[in-house]
Amino acid sequence: MKIGMILDAGFPPDPRVENEAATLIKAGHQVHLYCLDYTHKLPKSEIISGIQVYRAHLPLFIYKLSALAYTLPLYHLVMAVSIYLFARRRAIDSFHVH
Repeated sequence: MKIGMILDAGFPPDPRVENEAATLIKAGHQVHLYCLDYTHKLPKSEIISGIQVYRAHLPLFIYKLSALAYTLPLYHLVMAVSIYLFARRRAIDSFHVH
C-alpha cells in the first residue's frame, strides 16, 4: 500500500515521522512524505531511510499567510492544490497527517 504522510514542517529531523515510517516500511508499505521547505536549500525529492520525501518549495510569503489561515483562505487553497498534486502523481492509497 502507498501511504502518504503529510507534515506541515521541514524534514529531517522529525523522530515521530521517522519511527512511524520505519514501522510502515517494515510492514511492507511504501511511505511517501509530503513536507514543506521555505528555504529551497534541500532537494525537492529524495529517499531518506526508505522514506520517499517530497518537499514543496513554497515562497516565504505563504508561510506568513499561514498566520491568517482562518481569516484568508489563500493559504488553505495553496496547500490543498499542492497536496492534491502530490497524492495524484504518486497514486496514494491512504494518508497519515501530522
